[in-house]
Amino acid sequence: MIKRKALLVAPTVLLLGSCATWGPTWSELTGNIFSRPTPNDAVSVVVIENIDGSGAFPNGPGQPIKVTPGSHVVQMSAIPLRPGWSGGSPLITKTINVAPCQRLYINAQFDNPLSINWTPFIAYEEAIPGCTVPAPAPAAAPAKK
Repeated sequence: MIKRKALLVAPTVLLLGSCATWGPTWSELTGNIFSRPTPNDAVSVVVIENIDGSGAFPNGPGQPIKVTPGSHVVQMSAIPLRPGWSGGSPLITKTINVAPCQRLYINAQFDNPLSINWTPFIAYEEAIPGCTVPAPAPAAAPAKK
């Protein structure tokens, strides 16, 4: 009986122990389109391939990816707008600076609706609910002479 309980508890402990814990401050990146573009806009979804050389994201596709605030090297591709396009778009690497408690929506701007050439841009930036920006450290008093 005790062995059965140990076999049931051990995987749960291992699974929870491998989860990343985030403090009160984090940032997020997503390639989802924030709002639907007009039909004349050549804007598409961005697929974030890796961040700082790592592509193992614990959340599912299309979900925001948690990152530490600061500068990150992001490699991404875009979903081509051209109907029937079976290949991928060129990979683009860009350094993005993310403020604490901010979610950035990165989208793709194509040269035109039939092109595979694109440029990433920040479509929208919003505050993350439940995230707290740390208070600035108090300034040190000047030394007396």
